[in-house]
Amino acid sequence: MYKRKSKTQALHPVSTSQGISSSLNISKYKLQDKTISAPVTAQSKITDDDDYIPEAAPLSKRVRRNSSVDKENLPAKKYFEEILEKCGLQIQYGSSPHTLTILGKEPIIIANELQTLFKKSNKSNEMIEKFMKTFEEYCKNEKYLKKALLPTQVASSSDTDIIVGIPKDSLIRILLNVDFLQEKVIDFVLEKLMEYALEEDDESNWTRLFTRPLAFLPTVNNSHKLATSLLDLIEVAAVDSQMELITILPDILPDHEHEFVSIRLSELMKKSSELIPAILECYGHLTLNTEKHNEVRKHLLALIQTSIAVTHIPILTQYLLNTCPQSEMVEVIQELRKTLIDTTLLLNTQDEKQLSLIMTFSTIQLAFMKSKPLANAWIKVILNIKEPAAHRSTDVMILIILYTIATHKRNTDIYASRC
Repeated sequence: MYKRKSKTQALHPVSTSQGISSSLNISKYKLQDKTISAPVTAQSKITDDDDYIPEAAPLSKRVRRNSSVDKENLPAKKYFEEILEKCGLQIQYGSSPHTLTILGKEPIIIANELQTLFKKSNKSNEMIEKFMKTFEEYCKNEKYLKKALLPTQVASSSDTDIIVGIPKDSLIRILLNVDFLQEKVIDFVLEKLMEYALEEDDESNWTRLFTRPLAFLPTVNNSHKLATSLLDLIEVAAVDSQMELITILPDILPDHEHEFVSIRLSELMKKSSELIPAILECYGHLTLNTEKHNEVRKHLLALIQTSIAVTHIPILTQYLLNTCPQSEMVEVIQELRKTLIDTTLLLNTQDEKQLSLIMTFSTIQLAFMKSKPLANAWIKVILNIKEPAAHRSTDVMILIILYTIATHKRNTDIYASRC
């Protein structure tokens, strides 16, 4: 550990608009000694005497506001900025991310302080309305909107732009953890998401930026409204945004909304076959009961009997084999076998079709390694074929896969016994 040199210097007053740096003893960094000034209590700019405002952070732990921007060009502080600054979050207008100004203060603590602020105020409704109004005005600038969606950082010094620690929650994620603000912030996020999700070419990946703060929230106050809004948005969004939104639904919505999601996605799958891979991936992460899984499986089996894109067969095979109960394995395997036979007959020199078939057999091999009953069921299906002429190249491939797995297991057991 680096030793800090003792240095006695006269204390002198400082302006409240500047932060005071503190020396850190971190083995990873060797920070220069900084002058520590006498603490000065900062007077709040919020004039409402009835409003509860958390005690200002010690100036020795605060950082300079927008050090990378000329002070003369800084806009006047908005109401939401003043509130956030009192809780320990500094809005930055330069290239630097928004900063947590109190070392060791986690974003969830800032959210809790905001919650306490609104709860103890005699005019909480007015405060919330004013906070959201000024925040939305700030986000009208696309650059500021994007920064509100990006991670915050912890600043360690008022004189430098040193950043310590890992990236923290984004500004919008912090606001989503405040119960008094959550529903209004979600409405704001969905409104903005609608604007960008309709664009066919989303190069900046705005859809992912907007949905990331919504994922894995500790609580969602009105989850059904959120589920309905997201599913309505999926139906009208561009294809790329549709796929992005579908795959992240299990991370955003609580388990008790998953059955409602599965019903809506089943309807969507009938309308748009190109969304099948994303929907099946979503199904794999939804918490559904056995009855609902059976309904989805029957729908998929009916789908592959009619028509399905060759490129969708690997993900469809994976879902069917992973969710199939032992009592229905033979029926599912028979339908998959027919589909694979038709696929091999359709194969030509197109690399995409050949790759899809390779991925399908790889999926089957992995399923056999996970489930011995599934492998036995497929052998049973092949043995029940009475006429030699009824056998196809697909059956030979399955037998080769089973032989390879058995040989590998036997060799592994022999090697283990010798060790």
